[in-house]
Amino acid sequence: MSTFNFYKHQPEIAEKAVNILKSRGLVYLAIEMRVGKTLIAMLAAEMLGVKNVIFLTKKKALSSIRNDFTLAGFKYNITILNYEQYPKNRNHYDLYILDEAHSLSTYPKPNKTVQLLQKDINNAYVIFLSGTPTPESFSQIFNQLSVSIYSPFKMYASFYKWANDYVVVKQRVLQSGMRFNDYSNAKKEDVLSAIEPYFIRYKQEDAGFKQVEIKEYIRFIDLNDEVLNFIHQIKIDKVIEVNGSKIIADTPVKVLSKIHQLSSGTIKADNKITVNKETGLITEVDGERFIIDDSKAQWIKEKFVGKKIAIYYNFIAEKEAIQKTIPNTTESPDEFNQSTDKVFISQIQSGSMGVNLSTAEYLIFYNINFSATHYWQARARMQDINRTTPSRIVYLFSNQGIESKVYDTVKNKKDFTLAHFRKLEKEIKQVA
Repeated sequence: MSTFNFYKHQPEIAEKAVNILKSRGLVYLAIEMRVGKTLIAMLAAEMLGVKNVIFLTKKKALSSIRNDFTLAGFKYNITILNYEQYPKNRNHYDLYILDEAHSLSTYPKPNKTVQLLQKDINNAYVIFLSGTPTPESFSQIFNQLSVSIYSPFKMYASFYKWANDYVVVKQRVLQSGMRFNDYSNAKKEDVLSAIEPYFIRYKQEDAGFKQVEIKEYIRFIDLNDEVLNFIHQIKIDKVIEVNGSKIIADTPVKVLSKIHQLSSGTIKADNKITVNKETGLITEVDGERFIIDDSKAQWIKEKFVGKKIAIYYNFIAEKEAIQKTIPNTTESPDEFNQSTDKVFISQIQSGSMGVNLSTAEYLIFYNINFSATHYWQARARMQDINRTTPSRIVYLFSNQGIESKVYDTVKNKKDFTLAHFRKLEKEIKQVA
């Protein structure tokens, strides 16, 4: 057995996980972020006595997970990959550890990774890891668990059949008049009751976090007149011209997307598609990106002199604005944590999961997207069991932009994740 110096809660949870695995075939570690669920899962694998393990995670988490495995001194064979690498590494494994398992939660149809895992896992053990098991809807749980033949919902051949019993299906009508079924309204209590025997829940407070408070600040930034004119024009005319490039927003979705980009002072032109007349081959060239206003980047540079900060951006052009304005940036969380003067930058989508930013004094959202998953995951990146100061989150919104509306929309989705942990609180009170 490993002689690594684990926190007290880690071997305790690992032992519980092994008992559930032996009796039920799968376990879901619904453990809040930064509590050390990676080591818990690896320790459970050792206690279980399996020989070949695969650990699937997000790309930016790979190095820290490999370091954890080496430092802990585990002796079994392990393959550590990001989900994009899995299709080329489909061997037989005794145990599958699925990190950030909520990324497998697309519905009603399963994503490609889920489809592959359904074919490959068979009777192997599965450990699911996530601090946000169902961030936007309890309907997200079915396809996650469906990769295992031991799923509590194994009697349902598809999400649609499961939805007949577990979802209040509503029909919605788009502005175009098209009708579709909305499967997001799952029956919370029924779902929680079914998954209860497979779940282990654990909160940061339970692990002894000294400081779990997250302080959020919103700063509104004034954009220049050029951007304001573009926002007004694209709403009315559905087209603008930037440095000779015509940018068309001929649908409500495109209008919203372009305003979202302009809200941070940037915009991307449409991709250019050309057809070779001789061969008929189609070539698509990425549209040019424009930085029209760098007010947000300038504000960060001015206000956070001497502070250790991390920045999340949404659109690629925002990254370019940040790098042109703020020196000494890095996209490596390891390099950031080991330095005293580096500024960590990452797109929210790729850097919100599995990344340790515990040495940051401030986490700044240059922009924000509509994903509740990214929101809850990203804001927890600073937290650590030894942190003694609150995590400070700063959101930069433009006075005339839509970021604050996006923020309000995302925050209203939070109950879907917190319900997993509220249930635990309720049980503790009943026992007491």
